[in-house]
Formats: sequence, structure tokens, C-alpha cells
Amino acid sequence: MERSQHDAHRESREEAPSIGRRRFVRWLGLGGLFAGIGGALSGLGARDAGAQAVPPAAPATPPATPATPTTPPPPSDEAKALHAILVARYGAHLDAAQREALLPALEQTVQTGKALRAKSLANAVEPDFIFRADPPRRAGEGEARR
Repeated sequence: MERSQHDAHRESREEAPSIGRRRFVRWLGLGGLFAGIGGALSGLGARDAGAQAVPPAAPATPPATPATPTTPPPPSDEAKALHAILVARYGAHLDAAQREALLPALEQTVQTGKALRAKSLANAVEPDFIFRADPPRRAGEGEARR
């Protein structure tokens, strides 16, 4: 009796039209693919239509004066003061080229600091940080890798 119930259950399962899970997932994936392609093509057509509606811009006229390299602004008093401090402290370790390159770098740092101080933040804005969990090393583990 038990065998006949099992056979009857199998026959009822085979009679019902069923799509296998893998076939279903394939069809689902293909549907998503076609939907994405269709959306991209419609966006491309809208961009082309928008580009045709806008008249072409007139060519830009070249500047009347020849292009000259712009000179950087003179260093601020803060940058000069920081430069003097660094040269006094580490001047023995710097050559002339390094001393000259230090002043523009300090000026850029001073300007960046001014820009950061000018930016206001809300009270709820917290600093961004990266948390990295390093597991403790076991005895002899670091030596085995070398």
C-alpha cells in the first residue's frame, strides 16, 4: 500500500507542468538583461534627440593676447614664517633645491588649511575613520612566512 501511494504521488508531480529552478533563474536573468538593454537604448535615443534639438555652439574665439604662463601668487606671511622655522630646524639636512621647493609646498598647505577652516560643519557630522581588525599573531607565525 505504501508503495502505491508513493507512485501516485510521483505521478501527480510529473503530470503538473513545472519549470525547473535553473530554467526559471535563467529566464529571470534573461528578462533582467533585456530590460537593462532596453533602458540603455531608450536613454541613448533620448540623448541623441536632445543633442539634435540644441543648435551647435559658435566656435570660441581665441584670446587676443598670447598665452603666458601664470606666475604663482607670492607666498603668504604664514608660509614664510613656517619656512623659516623649518629651515632653522632642518636646514642642515636640506640642499638649496629642497629649501626652494619647501616654500610653495608650505603655501599650498596654508591655503588648504584656510579653505578647511572656512568650511562649516553641522554638529551631527562625525569624522570618517577606517577600522581594521588585525588578529593577534601566534608565536612563530611571522617567521614562517619569511
